[in-house]
Amino acid sequence: MGIARFFAVDKHRPPATRKEVDALLSKMDGVTDWRFHPDGVVVVAYGSERISAETIEEALEGVGYSLVHLSDAPHATSSDADRELFETC
Repeated sequence: MGIARFFAVDKHRPPATRKEVDALLSKMDGVTDWRFHPDGVVVVAYGSERISAETIEEALEGVGYSLVHLSDAPHATSSDADRELFETC
């Protein structure tokens, strides 16, 4: 299990960011959950044996999002993921 944290902003249409990021992450094989922090941070839990934070970020950048990588923990436990997803949001 991995946990990635980043800012994702559509520079041309900022209000569309959350809905479009939701749609893209829901289609990505290996992404298991995600949450949006009120300050704009996106926390993503993913199966590190199936996908990497780099792949997730490249996909978002490929459709026009400006990203700022904050952190990546590719070998987190399930309890770490739950804490990151639910305590930071």
